[in-house]
Amino acid sequence: MKGKKYPPGSFIISKKGSNASDLSEIATDLHLKFIAVGREPGNLKTLNKVRFGVYQPWFSSMHEGWSRWVLEQYEFDYTTLHNEEVRAGSLGERYDVIYIPDINAEGILKGREEGTAPPEFTRGIETEGLQNLKQFVDAGGVLITMDASSELVTSEFGLPVTNVVKNVKPGDFFCPGSILQIEVNTEHPVGYGLEKSSMAYFSRSSVFKVIPSFNTKTETVAKYPKSNLLKSGYLLGEKKIANRSAIVSVPVKEGHVVMIGFDVINRAQAQNTFKFLFNAIYLGGLN
Repeated sequence: MKGKKYPPGSFIISKKGSNASDLSEIATDLHLKFIAVGREPGNLKTLNKVRFGVYQPWFSSMHEGWSRWVLEQYEFDYTTLHNEEVRAGSLGERYDVIYIPDINAEGILKGREEGTAPPEFTRGIETEGLQNLKQFVDAGGVLITMDASSELVTSEFGLPVTNVVKNVKPGDFFCPGSILQIEVNTEHPVGYGLEKSSMAYFSRSSVFKVIPSFNTKTETVAKYPKSNLLKSGYLLGEKKIANRSAIVSVPVKEGHVVMIGFDVINRAQAQNTFKFLFNAIYLGGLN
């Protein structure tokens, strides 16, 4: 449409090779509106299909289960990734993107103790697996961590990012399950399609401080505003997280680590923020 501007992250479907009846069916099923344009806009990127792995531990994880449910509802094609495969290495030969749900970092590393289950269901990714994840990112892979699993990479990967509420006492900061305001960088691929002012479900979540570095240009995808963060619920110690990052994207050699500090899924209820996870997955397919 002449003179109309489209936001970053808009999808362009070429007429060549596309089927009008298929598009019509998609538009009806998903309540979408396709707009014809006279010529192809500039500054386009190609979105390729990604080889996507979702980490699953051998102990129960409610968040991993909800992650699978959401991904399946939105028809993401993924492969379940277990400890032994992470320890085996060569992850880049099979995956472009790996997602580790909100799971305690120590549990991921150590897994179930020997004697508590058959041997094949014990152990975690261990130091060897963590190094294999680092090599995967170094070689161009995208690693997505959510909340607690972000602790895996902050120190081991040498990222210029810290969790400012990691050891804070409840008397200084406490937010047990509330809705907070966030500011989104909609120019970043992980922020595509969201409003610049949005909401986040915060429940004892991680909050990131980006440390200035000459070697790494960490990008903040979403952050908490300077004031008036609380929209619903309870929040003690607002200043502790004011103007801090909620989601960061960190380039590591040829790849990226996307650290999502809050639960963008929240039992499949936080539909407004699903897109942060989906966009992070697509980051591995952008050229």
